Amino acid sequence: MNNAKVIVPESKDGVIISIHNSKNYLYYSLGNGITRDKYQVSLKTLAGKKIDFPTGVNSSLSLNPKENDNIYCNNVNWLAPLTVYEYNPDQGVPVKSRFLNSETKYPDYSARYAVQEVEVKSHDGTLVPLSVIYPKNMPMDGSSPAYITGYGGYGFSYEPRFSARLSALLEQGVVIAVAHVRGGGEKGEEWHKAGMKATKPNTWKDFIACSEYLVQQKYTSPSRLIGNGVSMGGVLIGRAITERPDLFAVAIAEVGMTNTLRSETTANGPNQIPEIGSIKNEEDAKNLIEMDAQSKVKKGVSYPAVIIRVGMNDSRVVPWMPGKFAAVLQNSSSSGKPVLLYANYDNGHFTNDLNVVFKEYADIYAFALWQAGHPDFQPAN
Repeated sequence: MNNAKVIVPESKDGVIISIHNSKNYLYYSLGNGITRDKYQVSLKTLAGKKIDFPTGVNSSLSLNPKENDNIYCNNVNWLAPLTVYEYNPDQGVPVKSRFLNSETKYPDYSARYAVQEVEVKSHDGTLVPLSVIYPKNMPMDGSSPAYITGYGGYGFSYEPRFSARLSALLEQGVVIAVAHVRGGGEKGEEWHKAGMKATKPNTWKDFIACSEYLVQQKYTSPSRLIGNGVSMGGVLIGRAITERPDLFAVAIAEVGMTNTLRSETTANGPNQIPEIGSIKNEEDAKNLIEMDAQSKVKKGVSYPAVIIRVGMNDSRVVPWMPGKFAAVLQNSSSSGKPVLLYANYDNGHFTNDLNVVFKEYADIYAFALWQAGHPDFQPAN
């Protein structure tokens, strides 16, 4: 090891992932949580180069590493579903696989929509990645509805993916934004540590900063902005609307952890201790109080319209947790806007039953677009 040679140096801007080899080459991806570029290194000469795959998430495997250098690569991005490419270093150019791609036809979203990847300055000056997907012909005057989501937990990276569910919103003229907040893994393990326990406020403050950016750049306005958080993202959306209730027209909290103070008493609670701390530790308890959205709801504050999804068979986030959040908002908000608890008796934390999923999101999105002022979703009377 004293004479080892560094072939791929550590990167300040990305994380090296997905390493594998073929007969004569080493392949790896360099990811920043938003894209994964693919590289090859010759095992004979140690010379390396970037492979010209399409922008997005590129994950690959060798087809027959004992015999040849053929690999296949799965590419996915915000506007296109998964496409499989085949590559051989001797040919030098990736080509779409004739055998490994689906025959399903999708609309050409790249002709109608654009993607902007930016970094937004957060409350402490940290630059937070934000992905914005929007109609190319939209007016930049703040009149369009926008949907922003984030997660910020467990070092999970919200990488680009094609979502048939979110494309339904795109086709209604809605701007889609993904905030890559701290607590996730977009910029490595330090990015994760910067959004857990004592540093957890960075998660929702990053989300607020990204939401403010959408308003400042005239993608939308507070009366048109829909905020979303799922599961651990319940901390994100719950604390965002309790800290900045004026910034959002609608909040969608899905099976959300909105009562972190009581989390440890639930079946899945001990699992969360490494991420958010234990109520039995004095310093952790202070942090849990700060991230507990339920206890931050104040009587007489004008909160946005809220729809809170709960699965009655959920063992990860027990149903009473989001149920209590709905109740305290209903009893406290002075805005007159609806606060609904959407209880699904078929679901656990999630479900694979597409009939249930489609009905659920049709209801939730219709509610959100109604409250965000979309003309096609207003009541007839």
